[in-house]
Amino acid sequence: MNCIASTIRWLFKPMPSPTAGGAILWWEARRIPVNLLVGVYGIPCLLISLAFIMQFHFLQSGGEVIALIAIFLTAVEFNVCYTLGWLVEAPVRVLFPKLTPKFSPRLLLIGLLVSVFVITLPLLFPAILADGKTDRYTATRPATADLVGTYYPTPETLSLVTATGAYASGPCSIQLQSDGKFQFVNIPDWYRTDFGKPSGGMDSGTGVWITEKRQERWVLLLWFDNTDGFSYAAGPGLSGAEVELLGQHAPYDIALIVGDPDEGREMRFSRAPATTRSSATGR
Repeated sequence: MNCIASTIRWLFKPMPSPTAGGAILWWEARRIPVNLLVGVYGIPCLLISLAFIMQFHFLQSGGEVIALIAIFLTAVEFNVCYTLGWLVEAPVRVLFPKLTPKFSPRLLLIGLLVSVFVITLPLLFPAILADGKTDRYTATRPATADLVGTYYPTPETLSLVTATGAYASGPCSIQLQSDGKFQFVNIPDWYRTDFGKPSGGMDSGTGVWITEKRQERWVLLLWFDNTDGFSYAAGPGLSGAEVELLGQHAPYDIALIVGDPDEGREMRFSRAPATTRSSATGR
């Protein structure tokens, strides 16, 4: 503790005989200690913020790379701003030779307070972004019986598909069967096009489905075994699709992301009630 206290006193110790050249030396002598001080606070804040963002699916992948890039860029930006300390003080001392020696530590203190404020801000953004969404993605593994059924697009999805995507209106559904098989019926194909660009085609096909954990949420994985009814050749690259599970209890909704997840476009499907399913199957 004595070492820390003495270091802090040294950081804010004024120059005995302030000059323009002395100001440059004063700031540069403190660059590394100040970097260490800010890093001890800033790096954990940044990692916590990124972990929060990844947890709630605001970034799908590459979190480790993003963290390293963000830490590097933050360090560069901080040092550029730190250099402004003596870039401001040196000419000011030339213009005002009798300027108080306390100008240097006061300017440093202001810079540190601003840095702490800026570093803390990212901790607030994920909380704002996640407001109302923390329970959006399914956090516990659903029972198979709670997922089996036929899912139809929500009214919002129907509007998105026809108005934004310019797809023809018509019946479409996703059926999850108890034997682990599924069926696509007339699903607008922009969930698998480049950048979510609508092509006007519909996908119909079959395959098998499973649930799998992704970080802090559960998703549906669909593996196609028949894509003959797809709007264009699926090719060897398309073997399946990842579908979001929405909600914390039955009945769950499912969603196909359209394009970049950060854009917020999705086709959301809700499971039909048991009476509707029985009527639709003629039971």
